[in-house]
Amino acid sequence: MNSDTAERLFRLRHTAPKICSQNFASQIDHIYGVRHCTSLNCMSKPQAQIDANKTLVRERLTDDITSWSRECVLPYPKEFEHSIDLLLEASLMAVQGRSGVKQAQHLIQQMLDAEMRTWFDALAQNAGAVRLEILNRKPNKTVGKSSEDRPTKKREMQIIREQGFHCRYCGIRLVPNKQLKNLQELVGYETLPNRSKKKRKTSNADIHGIWILTRATVDHVEPMAMGGLDINRDENLAACCWSCNYAKSWYTIEDLEIDNPMVRPARHSDWLGLTDILP
Repeated sequence: MNSDTAERLFRLRHTAPKICSQNFASQIDHIYGVRHCTSLNCMSKPQAQIDANKTLVRERLTDDITSWSRECVLPYPKEFEHSIDLLLEASLMAVQGRSGVKQAQHLIQQMLDAEMRTWFDALAQNAGAVRLEILNRKPNKTVGKSSEDRPTKKREMQIIREQGFHCRYCGIRLVPNKQLKNLQELVGYETLPNRSKKKRKTSNADIHGIWILTRATVDHVEPMAMGGLDINRDENLAACCWSCNYAKSWYTIEDLEIDNPMVRPARHSDWLGLTDILP
């Protein structure tokens, strides 16, 4: 292990908040109303489950609109930050060789896998729709889907990098898909699973929670579904996490009563989305 890696591990282990309660999962359930689901594919849920999930979102938002975040549709539980710290530590260990890989696998097993996955599936995906229900708004796709294609993967990566590997909405640390796959190759699919047609793993239930929580994408602030000219202009493209992307859906920021994330400075820190560790 080189001195730089050793120093980063030391800082991480001595500055990260320690979450050691053996009942932490049940605390998350109690605090955030996260209930574990047997079926995490949103499209296949019965209406009763969708309604139950929306109730959970309502409890998080409350009917006091003045208390809502103006930065994102529904802020993520800050307890999940510890799992991102574990992801960083696991990545630093995984590149050290066989002994490091075993330690990385152990670190990944300590993450709040089910809680993160269920947070996305039960709450985040429904947050935009519930916010509109409380506001009593039923927006229409008045313009029609843009005829432009999404930005290329190369441009998306450039945007994510330039905007500091943080979600422009909620501020969570982002990790590009390539880096998550590189880590998966080191620690094994069973330790860090994601969707795989080859393995017939295609639902949200097949993805590790940290993959869902931190996966980087690019959001159109003015939605593609609303059409408009030059939808891929730089000022309309925001680095984004899956949770905020799915919560925002095709709605506008005006519909959801959130501010334009592009008017705020991008968050920059020493976090580089693991690109410095798993290039």
